Amino acid sequence: MRWQFFLMAAVFAGCAPQARLMVLRPAEIDLTGIQRLAIAPVTGKPEGSTLAREQLSAALSKSPSYALVDLPARADVQQASFTEGSSAGDHDSGQSLSEPILVESARQAGADAVLLGRIVHYDTGSASSAGEAGGGLGRLFGPSQLTVQPPRVTLQLRLVDAQTGNLTAEREISKTHRSRDAVDGEAMRQELLARCIAELSQTMTAHYEPLEVELARQWWGNGLSAQRRGNSLALADDWPGAEAAWQEALIGNPRNHAALHNLAIAAFARGDMAQARQFLERALAVYADVKYHQTRQLLEAEHSRQQAQRQQAQVPSSQLTASPIAERLPLP
Repeated sequence: MRWQFFLMAAVFAGCAPQARLMVLRPAEIDLTGIQRLAIAPVTGKPEGSTLAREQLSAALSKSPSYALVDLPARADVQQASFTEGSSAGDHDSGQSLSEPILVESARQAGADAVLLGRIVHYDTGSASSAGEAGGGLGRLFGPSQLTVQPPRVTLQLRLVDAQTGNLTAEREISKTHRSRDAVDGEAMRQELLARCIAELSQTMTAHYEPLEVELARQWWGNGLSAQRRGNSLALADDWPGAEAAWQEALIGNPRNHAALHNLAIAAFARGDMAQARQFLERALAVYADVKYHQTRQLLEAEHSRQQAQRQQAQVPSSQLTASPIAERLPLP
């Protein structure tokens, strides 16, 4: 009989259903005091400079943290912005000759900070022969081996305080095309540049990231059908339908702790942390499951991160929802 007990326990345990929420993450860079931002012309490789600045402006214009400010259309600013202190392929994180002029122009334009971008690498990729590099040895010992250098793009960003000229933050990221498939060099460079900017812009903007949450399950009792239907809907990202189903499960059994636990997650998803706490407290009062304590810790931690985002970016509370699905969820 003991083995039957353990077998049934294993069957019932299984893998807990994992649903997904999209939670708001604060910017990696501290943006306190930055409400107006200027984006300088990007330096480095002329081929991608204009495109890089356009993509940066498009990405950062979506942030509620600050407004973009245009630099004065002055000839000396435009000329200075493309002045290089080193050869085009070298990495130089120090201050370029253009930086003082750009910072002063940003200050005069009323910006709190200026973003300086530099393309360090903008390579289409190349192929070379090992036999060519080895000269006569390559011909002597057999056919040469082809060495392929894949397309690569490296972008550096420097955030400078427009009032003091001090460096606030600096980031650099590289993207390389690893596939051996033949690609159009210029098209691939543009794609790699877009990926660099998308990743780097996340360090300066609030953004959504997926968060896995574990749903509670019910094995018997009143409300079983509605509870299971709610879990299925949540796994399909239909959170409004899931919440309605869990509420239905409570009608048949107000002490349904699994439904209460899952309703706490749904409340958090639409930005109502107060109600999420209430549902979790009710669930724990019925059944003090370890999972329910873990969910409470998880939601409290996520709520703290959102509050940090609100203080950092000065985002109105109406925009500080836990997930894009919040607009579709019914209010209690």
